[in-house]
Amino acid sequence: MSSQKETFEKFSAPTDGNVLLVDTCFGKVSVGMVSEGKFLGELSSKEGAMESLFGLISAISEKFSIPLEAVDGFGLCDGVGSVLGIRVASAALSTMAMVSNRERSVFSWQLFDAAAAYASSVCNDYVVGVPSRKGYVNALWAKGMERGESELDFESFAQRFSGKDLRKFYINQRPMSGGGMSFASEAENMDLPLESIWTYIMSGKISLYRRRVPPDAALLSKREYVKWNSQARI
Repeated sequence: MSSQKETFEKFSAPTDGNVLLVDTCFGKVSVGMVSEGKFLGELSSKEGAMESLFGLISAISEKFSIPLEAVDGFGLCDGVGSVLGIRVASAALSTMAMVSNRERSVFSWQLFDAAAAYASSVCNDYVVGVPSRKGYVNALWAKGMERGESELDFESFAQRFSGKDLRKFYINQRPMSGGGMSFASEAENMDLPLESIWTYIMSGKISLYRRRVPPDAALLSKREYVKWNSQARI
């Protein structure tokens, strides 16, 4: 019987060699370069992944004089977020990893792990809302010892979290609508740079994963399936 434990294996943050990072989940496309565990810098674009990703990868390779052939590993955020953006990034990194005469790893982290790392560093009780184009909101929340994730329509999300004694954050992948607009008007926009995400990764606040075996899709949650599917070899 498949499980998340069987489908994904923990992956240790690389501390040597060159690593290319890609994040398409904060309402923009960002690429970053790491060398010997040190974050060198990043570039970003508000255009979609199809339009901007490959140009950003070329630009950051040139900026730090690290040819793609010299990159030893690739990391990406695998959601929640635009499935198209995640798939484009995954296909690009998987292809670069495979077109080589040596083994190069591809690993991932989750958006909510990054959001929780930041939110918990500035407050105890919070809610993070990530709107979907399909009319619902992915919510991450913490209050006291309770932690949870929910997938709610805009109205239910607003009723549950607007006006509550929680610090509110909004990841602007796309505009809220309906009742969700009241939450967005109260919330702080969360837009984490890759440098912050890399710092959380190195400190152990964000876990990294690598796909291990194909799962039985029927036994996975929606998020687990998107995560595995984004890392499936092309």
